This record gives sequence, C-alpha cells and structure tokens, in this order.
Amino acid sequence: LTLDIQLEVDAHPAQPLTLRFNPGLAIERLTLNGSPLSHAHEDGLLTASLPAGTAMPSTLALTAFGRPDPRFAYLDAALEPRLLPGSALPMLGTEGGLFEAEYVALPTALDWLPRGQEPDFHALDLTVAAPSGWLVAGPGRRRAIAADSGESGRRERARFAFQPTAPAAGAGLFAARFERVAMEAHGVTAELLLHARHRRNLRFFAHAAAVLEERIADAFGAAKEAGIPYPYEGLSVVETPAPLRTWGGGWRMESEQAQPGVLLLRERAFPTARFEQWFRMGVGTGRAVEGGDGARDPDAERKANILEGHVGSDFNGGNPRFGLARNLWALQTRASGPGAAALDFVLQHLVARRVHGSDAGYFSAHLHAAIATMGQLVGDLAGSILTGGGGISASWMNAPPAPAAWGRAQAVALADLETALPAEQAIELLVVKGTATADALYHGLGREATARLLAELRRRHAGGTFTARDFRAAAEAADADASAFLGDWLRDAGLPGFVASAARQTRLPDDAQGEPRYRAGLDIHNGEPTPGLLRLRYRPQGDDRFSNTDPIRIGGGESVAVGLVTSAPLAELWVAPYLSLNRDPFRLTVRPADERGADGDRFEGARPSAWRPAPLPGIVVDDLDAGFSIASAGEREDLRIGGQGASDARGDDLDEGLPVLPLGPPVPGVWYRQALLDGWGRYRHTAARVAPSAGRHVAVFAAQLPAAGGWRLHYHLPALEP
Repeated sequence: LTLDIQLEVDAHPAQPLTLRFNPGLAIERLTLNGSPLSHAHEDGLLTASLPAGTAMPSTLALTAFGRPDPRFAYLDAALEPRLLPGSALPMLGTEGGLFEAEYVALPTALDWLPRGQEPDFHALDLTVAAPSGWLVAGPGRRRAIAADSGESGRRERARFAFQPTAPAAGAGLFAARFERVAMEAHGVTAELLLHARHRRNLRFFAHAAAVLEERIADAFGAAKEAGIPYPYEGLSVVETPAPLRTWGGGWRMESEQAQPGVLLLRERAFPTARFEQWFRMGVGTGRAVEGGDGARDPDAERKANILEGHVGSDFNGGNPRFGLARNLWALQTRASGPGAAALDFVLQHLVARRVHGSDAGYFSAHLHAAIATMGQLVGDLAGSILTGGGGISASWMNAPPAPAAWGRAQAVALADLETALPAEQAIELLVVKGTATADALYHGLGREATARLLAELRRRHAGGTFTARDFRAAAEAADADASAFLGDWLRDAGLPGFVASAARQTRLPDDAQGEPRYRAGLDIHNGEPTPGLLRLRYRPQGDDRFSNTDPIRIGGGESVAVGLVTSAPLAELWVAPYLSLNRDPFRLTVRPADERGADGDRFEGARPSAWRPAPLPGIVVDDLDAGFSIASAGEREDLRIGGQGASDARGDDLDEGLPVLPLGPPVPGVWYRQALLDGWGRYRHTAARVAPSAGRHVAVFAAQLPAAGGWRLHYHLPALEP
C-alpha cells in the first residue's frame, strides 16, 4: 500500500500534533506547508511539534508505504475474544483488516488514514489505484478516471476517485474483482458488489428485481421526506470475507458493518444463503402481495419478503436497515459530553423508525457474548433456516433483558450509565431504557415532529458533535420538545408506576350511519413521582386484531380518565406502558356493557381525573415487598436463594432476589418468581413458588401491626400450573 496524503490540520501551535496512524505503514516523508517536519511514529501514534508561529489551518503532506497491521484496529475494545472460551464471538470475525492477493479491506478503524480523536469528521477527496479489473467501494459514489499504463502500454491499474458530498466519519475502502448490480433512486447510485463465485443468489432474485428496487427507493424517499436525505451520491453493499471482524472497539463495541457510503455484507450471510429452500418451504408469504397499482407478481413479492426477512434477522450487525440509518445519522454527527451514548442510541432509533417505519435493531458484542455460546449458536442457526432467518433475531436480538436490569433501570439515569455501571450492564440498560424512550418519543412527538427534530439537529451539527444542551435547543426550534410528557428523560432515574380501574362499558346511541357504538371508561393513576407515557391496547368482540390509542401522559402522582369508543363491546383491554415499574403490559377487567347507559358520559380521549386507587384493606405483604423472605431446611432467615437444592443463578438472573421460573421443569427445592396475569400486586403481578422436595420450605411474611388484638388473615393463591 502506497499513500500520498494531504491533511488540513487545525491544531494549537503550542501543543504537539498527535494522530493515530497504523504502525505497519512506514512514513517516507512528512512536510508542513511544504517544509520538512520532524516527527515520531511509534506504536501507532504519529506525533510532531509544530514550529512556533505556524498559521492555522495548515497543510500536512505525508508519503507512506507498507502493509497495514490488522492487529492495530480495535485496541480499545472492552472484550477480547481469546479470553472468552466457548463464546461465539470469534465466528463474527477476528481480523481488523485484510490485505491479500484477491481482497483488500481497509476499514476506518484500521487507521490507514491518519486521524485524531473520535468522533472525527472529514471532508474527503480520495484517488485510489487498484489492479486492472478490480472495483473499489468507498465513501460515496465511485468515479472511474483514466487508468495507469505500464511500460509496454498495457493497462495495469484501474483508478477511481471518491469525493463525498458530505462530511464522513472516516473512510473505509474495500477492493476485489466484484460482480456488480446497481440501481438509481432519488439521485443515489446503489450497488451490490459480490464475489464472482456467488452469482447464484443474483439469479434467484433477478425475478424480484423490480420489487426490490421499489422498496429500496422507498427507503431513500422516506429519508428525503423526513429532511435527512442520504448524504452521499452512492451507496455500496459489499461482500466481505468471513475473517473480517464485524464489531468495533470502545466500551460499546457496536457494529462496524456500516461505514460512510458502504454497507458490509458477510459472505456467510446473503452471498451463500440457500434461498431456494426457503421459497419451496413457503417462507415469505407474510407481507401483502397486492399493491395500489393493481395486481402484483406473487412470486416476486415472496422473494422480496424472503430477502427482507433474511437481512432483517442478521445477528452480526449487518442489518442494512440499521446500516442505512447509521449513514443518515451516526456517521454524520455524534453526541458528546454527559449522556452522549444515550443520545446517540435514542436518535439512531428515531431515524430508523422514521425512515423504515419500525425498529432496525441494535448490535453490541456485549449482548452477543452474554447470550451466544457455541451450542446456542448451532441451535439458533437451525431455527433460522426453518424460519427464514427469524430464529436468530427473535432469540438473540429481541431476548428479554436480564431481571436485574429492571432494578438498574429505576436506579440509574441514562446520562449516568457510562460511569455508574460496568460496560456489559450499561449496554443492557441502554437497550432496555433507550429503546423504550425512543418509542415514547416517536409516538409522543408524532412522525412529523420527529422528522423536524432530526432534520434540525443534523442541519445544525452535521460534520461535528452536539451536546445535550444542543439537543434541547434543536428540539425547541423544531417545536418538538418532549419534556412535557417525558420530563428530563436523560437525567431522571426513576420510573413511573401505573394502577388502573376496571373498564366500565356503556351502550351509546348509534352513529349517523346507524352503526352501533360502545364506550369504555376507566381511570389510570401514576403512583410514582416520575411522569410516564402509556397506550391502551384493545380488541373489540369479533375482531382478531388489536388497536392502540395515542400515547397518554400521566404526571407524577396524577390520574387521568380515559374514554374509548368502539363499534362493539371490548373483548380485551390492556395498559401498555413504555417504561415503568409495571415492566410489562397488564390486562384490565372489562365489565359487560350497560345497555341502559345511552345518556351517560360520551367523553372520548384522556383528561385529568381525581380518581385514586382504593386503600388496601388492612395490612398487605406481597412477595415483592420488603417484608417477604424465604427460609429453607427449617432456617428462619432470609436466604432468598439457599437451602436444599440452592440455585446457581448469577446476580443478573435474579428477579428482586429470586431466579425467574424457567420454561422447563423447575429444580426441586429452589424458590422462583413467576409473573402471573391473575397474581396479586400493585404494579407487577407475581408469585413466589417452590417445587416439592425433601426438607422444609418456608415463606415468611413480616409486618408491624399497629395495635394489639385479633386480626383476620387472608391469603391469595393464584391458579398455578403444576
């Protein structure tokens, strides 16, 4: 690799200039504004003292050659695969870069271009020479220029230029003898570059090319409509060999499959997948095959559905929807300062929801290392083949958080997670709390206000960073301030907790078309000081689909009355909080419709209410209260997990002191916590249970009685499966 580089630097003349530069590249010449500059290049750091009086900005010119050392990439990663025996992380690649006879991969993290501290955004003008017949993918649209000729006049090297029209967070280059297919949409050239041996799937999907191009164009169009258009003129989806590592460094260790203008595609994914088998098995029929323009080709639609399901279930960080969202946002601007990780996470998810209409997932090597043993990987791969790719996505990326994560969620604010928790716990809390916050923001603000916020923030800070204060200023300018319904979501650690009344139904007069109308009325109280957001999910009788209300905001310690009008009595009604002490949606009792209530309250929507839950009769000790403990083998002490048949659960497996009831047979003598629809509880409905075994197992309910005398004891035993 031979490099001739010119960098425009803007450094303080009194301080040494320090850049990261791969140690495998030897510097032949270094000049500042045309004059030689003394320097040192050791251990991957290029340092130089600038002459006194140097005007800024200045031009640094560098000539270097050599073979980039792949070990230099990701040195700051929190995990090292070699120290995790049994983990599947090595299957996600181990090489930080590739420099081989048939393939060259120079990811941004390889530091083959000198760079400063992250995040570092560049205006790039690159010219790349490669062997004749090769194609190069890089930041933005590739432009072919005149090829070099050898002494005999025979062309020996192809030359390409990359001049991205927007700032880029570094540059990655990927080169080989690729097979290319391409399309144009909204001023963007989108191309797929595959190894010549992997043409089979190109032939299989050729029949669905028009449908796929339409869906890709829809994504570019949605980004443009939202005010955050794709920033470059070209997007390359490039096959990479399996040894190339897919995950990055730092404490988050996020996906490296999205680089400026480039989405990386592992050869073990789309290029070698056996889509013909899934097509024969009937996979891909879940999406409608009838469009607004009349009849559509069902087979073409099915093939497009299969491909969407496959790439959407990517478990190595290569989901192209997420990669496109990163090019629209994280590779254009990044947060800095307190709460930066949470801001980046939430905004990235808002971009995906606004552009794709759904969450595009998230990848961190922490999540993978915590779940993925080799045995699980084999089982999930088998499940993925049978489901068209959904098995891995469902079991890994959408796995429920560890029970202990909920305790951390109500104790640690998003702004503090980087300093308050170990990296793996911080990532889990980021996913749990950040995803719920992004959902609440998106539904609370609405599609248009969300778009205004994203567009304003990117307009102000593209090519640089922003702080939490900058975020609030952009939100106010875009009339998209979320504090009214979420409070200070970045710094507040507490969670709301909701209690609801039964739903009262009333038969209303028929509408103007003579259709029946029914009104369900209920009250909901937030028993915590933190405001919260929720929706009602409901299903009328005779309908097999659920509908959702608009988000309902309830302030700390406040109540609201809700009126819901439907065309039939309700069969089911659920309260679905975004993030609360309830953890999960909970089902409400729906009373039969009162046919005599035609002149009753016709209010529809939500309004303040003075309703409060009725005081509890007497003294109540629940299995989630501090007064509850367990003892085994006759020991009257709070062992939580102990005695005969003690569980080997780790701390993260404990739900407020007890392991969660497993799907399989419970271990005899071990106490478990089980969530139950008909269990008692204030916010959560649970029970503590133990399977029969030798020894004595005692549940202790302790409370301070306010007065001496006789007391009546009531106990609630929910219906439990054996």
